[in-house]
Amino acid sequence: MLRLQELDIVESKEQLALIPEGKVLINTINAHSYNVAQKDDAFAMALRNGDYLIPDGASIVKACSHDRLKEHLADKHFYIFPTSEPREGHSNALTEGMAWGLIPVATDIGFNRAIVGDDMLIVKQLSAKAFDDIIANVVDSGKIQEQSERAYHRIQSNYTEDIVYNRLKEEYNTLFSLCHTTRES
Repeated sequence: MLRLQELDIVESKEQLALIPEGKVLINTINAHSYNVAQKDDAFAMALRNGDYLIPDGASIVKACSHDRLKEHLADKHFYIFPTSEPREGHSNALTEGMAWGLIPVATDIGFNRAIVGDDMLIVKQLSAKAFDDIIANVVDSGKIQEQSERAYHRIQSNYTEDIVYNRLKEEYNTLFSLCHTTRES
C-alpha cells in the first residue's frame, strides 16, 4: 500500500529548480492517482520508482466532522471560495476557514466581500486564473503569515457567537422599539 509519509515529494519551486537537466523520470501525484495507487500495486510501484514525484493539481477534501477538520486544514494556507450562487448570503464555511487562519480568496457574491474585508482577496471574475493571480500575489509579496493572522483576527473581532448574538439582540431591540413606537402613534 502506498503511504504519503513514505514518499519524497518535490514541495517547492526551489526544490523543482534543483532537478538536474538530462534524462530523469518525473511522476506526478494528485488525489486521483493516490487513490488508484491504493488499489493498484503496479501503479503504486511506478509512482515510487520515478526519480522525482511532483504534486499535480489541488486536493479537495469531502465533508468531515469538525473533530477531523483540523488535520485537513493544519498545513493549508488558502481557503478558495469560487461560488457563483446569487443567494449565497453569509457562508459559514468561509467564516470557519478564516477562523482557522486560512487566507480567503472568494468571489464577490453574497456577503463574501464584507466577511473577507480585503478587496485584494476578492476575484473580479470567476476563473482559475483570477484565483491563481491573487494567490500568487500573496505568496510573492511574502505576506502569507500576515494575511493568515488578519483573516483569523477578522473573525475573532467580528463573527464569534457572542459578537453576533449581541449584534442581533441590538437589532431586534431597535426593531421592536420602532414597532412599539409606531403602534402607539
